[in-house]
Amino acid sequence: MISRIRAKRLVAQLVLVLGAVVALGAVVVAGRFVLQASQGADSASALHEVATLPPDAQHLVRWEPDAWTRDRQLEPANRTLVEAAYIRAWAALGHLQTTGSDEPLTDTFTARARAQVLATPRDSAVATFDLGHELTLQFYALDGGTVAFTDGDAALARTVRSGDTQTVLVTHERYDVVMALVDGYWRIDQLRRGGDGGVVTVRTTTADDTVITSVTGADPREPVEAPEFRAAEFRPDRWDATLGVDGAGVVVPATTAVPGGTAEPPTGTGTGTGTGTGTAAPAPAPDGHWTPAEVTAVGDVLRRAVELGLTAVRVPIDYAAMGGADPTDAALDNLATVLAQAQAAGIGVVPVLFDGLADLSPATWAGADRHLQRIVSVVRDSPALTAWDLMDDPDGRRAAGATATDVRAFLVIAATRLHGLDPATPVTITWPDLAGATDPAMVGLVDLVSLRVDGTDPDELAATVAPMTAAADGRPLSWVSAGPATDGGWGPAPRTPAAQAATLAEVLSAARADGVGRLSTAAVVDSPTTGARGVVAADGTAKPAAALLTPDAVLTAVSGPGLGDYLGSRFWQAVSVSGSVAVIVVALVLRWRRRSRRAPAVPAG
Repeated sequence: MISRIRAKRLVAQLVLVLGAVVALGAVVVAGRFVLQASQGADSASALHEVATLPPDAQHLVRWEPDAWTRDRQLEPANRTLVEAAYIRAWAALGHLQTTGSDEPLTDTFTARARAQVLATPRDSAVATFDLGHELTLQFYALDGGTVAFTDGDAALARTVRSGDTQTVLVTHERYDVVMALVDGYWRIDQLRRGGDGGVVTVRTTTADDTVITSVTGADPREPVEAPEFRAAEFRPDRWDATLGVDGAGVVVPATTAVPGGTAEPPTGTGTGTGTGTGTAAPAPAPDGHWTPAEVTAVGDVLRRAVELGLTAVRVPIDYAAMGGADPTDAALDNLATVLAQAQAAGIGVVPVLFDGLADLSPATWAGADRHLQRIVSVVRDSPALTAWDLMDDPDGRRAAGATATDVRAFLVIAATRLHGLDPATPVTITWPDLAGATDPAMVGLVDLVSLRVDGTDPDELAATVAPMTAAADGRPLSWVSAGPATDGGWGPAPRTPAAQAATLAEVLSAARADGVGRLSTAAVVDSPTTGARGVVAADGTAKPAAALLTPDAVLTAVSGPGLGDYLGSRFWQAVSVSGSVAVIVVALVLRWRRRSRRAPAVPAG
């Protein structure tokens, strides 16, 4: 048996050990905190934290053929350092405007140039963002210490606030630049503005979120003819699966974005086909390309869509899963596979760009532009391409502080770029409300006016047609309906196959009656990424709604959900159980109270 003195010593030693462990943990946590604080924010931060080597420098800069061909040539390594220092200088200027801090200027400008920059008026209501530069080498000193170049196309976005009004200016400017090698770092010694190019101005009043928009510098698009289509959503289970590797060296699939929700990992169930029962999804290839089984599954879904009477599929292209600003080769090959399979099946494709990109503040515009160019280069020549949906619900992309002004300015830039890359294909933007769909400045960017409709009341749907037609100026109208799921759900309205069919019939009837010839609703097949919104179950079984997608379907014969649909709803089951429990509890309480009143009083003592 341990003596009391020995027990005290053991307790004291244990306390000392625990104290040492806690202290060591505190030191580690503090060290990690200091390290993170010293690294600053992401380069896309609205505060313009200045990285030592901007990660996007190689994408923001494009070199034209050198005008300097004498003596010493600019070495590739030095060229990289020069362009990185130049981009870092612009980031320092943005940091100065938004925070008032001139500390980053020390490492990016020489003393003379820094004095000139600090002498210029500053306004914290102005922020500048880099979109791209086009550089031409004009001079390189024999000793390698001085370089001069012109920036013939400095694409810059400036946001200016005045009270409740914000203005976004997107300009294309020219600069003459001289950089010097000082203390081992390239720094700007002269920066002279030489002229302006096109300007895009977008204004909005944001006090009560009322949008007043005016756009200059973007001519309204002459509408391209858009074919009629009946579409449903097809969302592949993964794109490139931005594959990661765990500690054991095992390839791990990336998460898949769920529309309107957060990213979730794949569940492991494959997309059902129309020819048999679904099977477990095969493990993705280590290089991110789809396996032959996955390619076959894509083709099966598209062929099933044709059998249902659909003429197109609406394909959201996940921004992050494709690789973000720099789509991976595997993701682009997988996208090309969808177009090839659609062509083989005889069905059109409406790609939905920038799916899942939650932030449309100017800090993301340069990366989004690179993403757009890569996607369009793969898709534009496909015979299966029916139309482009530039963005679904633009006003929902304000997670990181982007304003309605930022969103509309981005749409002007992106639509202008898309028209230049693929002028022959119709373009639309799917708005969540009539305010966006009928905005004249936004209508001028598209070839068909698209609205997301969530209700099914025929009168409410019909009420959207007149204002859309008036604003469309001859452009056709399009509706997008998410389509109800058949997963039971927890809401009071039943989420069953019968309820799905009744809802779809109402939307299709309204579109037919109101002359809306371009409609996308529900999803083709239930899958991990679409949930239970498909008109075909994951095992290939057609739901009642599947029979309504043919052009000659009889829509008036569809009956609404019955008593069995409500009894099968988890919501009403929970209500029934809760009500039953409440009745039992009340009955027991009343019984106990009656017994208490009948019991004889116990004499004191």
